[in-house]
Amino acid sequence: MLIDREHNTVLFEVSVTDFDNHRVQVLQGNFYSHKAHPVEITPRCWRVLGTTTAGTTFDCHGGAIIIGK
Repeated sequence: MLIDREHNTVLFEVSVTDFDNHRVQVLQGNFYSHKAHPVEITPRCWRVLGTTTAGTTFDCHGGAIIIGK
């Protein structure tokens, strides 16, 4: 869990679901992308640049997650 201590808010929370197969579950997040776009992650969806993604599973094969445009 990554916490902003100044504002006492959770920026990003991840849980390891399968250590042997390198799988994680992103539980929540609220931060800005490298291009200063707000990113919101809830247990039910991801929101980036006005795009909402829900009910999906991403396997990035060890690479970066790309959401939105």
